[in-house]
Amino acid sequence: MTNAIEIEGLRKVYAGDGKSPPKEALKGLDLTIPTGSIFGLLGPNGAGKSTTINIMAGLVRKTAGKVRIWGFDQDVNPRQSRAAIGVMPQELNLDPFFSPADALEHHPQVLVLDEPTAGVDIELRQMLWRNVRRLNQERGTTIILTTHYLEEAQEMCDEIAIVANGELVIRDKTVNLLSRLDAKT
Repeated sequence: MTNAIEIEGLRKVYAGDGKSPPKEALKGLDLTIPTGSIFGLLGPNGAGKSTTINIMAGLVRKTAGKVRIWGFDQDVNPRQSRAAIGVMPQELNLDPFFSPADALEHHPQVLVLDEPTAGVDIELRQMLWRNVRRLNQERGTTIILTTHYLEEAQEMCDEIAIVANGELVIRDKTVNLLSRLDAKT
């Protein structure tokens, strides 16, 4: 399998509440994430990163589009697609249907780390990255990292996609993106 994640035409419109109009969080996002990669998903707050992750995890319903995780179409095989992905959110929250030990034993093919080092000291951050690299290298787990820290994405990720205003701005191998920047940037 060449792609762990395949997203086509993903749209999400949050309903308005009478005071505010509907909000289009994703505007036809197309994105593929290669199997076995460490992939960076970057963008400012409100860009659509969390909405994309929550749709992949089955926590938010999409308005339109296709999502395939580990080859399983989310609309056709929702259980299999959810079983193939694990999400570590910024705030630790445990699933009430699993004990903490059960949650730690679940080894998904795709692991999403949503801002995992926000507010973490340098030593803990380095330990986390060593473990992430080991998981990727030893088990072949595909890692998706969302972060605001460009240097983190630069150090960890094979490829980076930048999302803004619900759309893909750019996606390329990390080394290619960095070569586009000048010394002042």
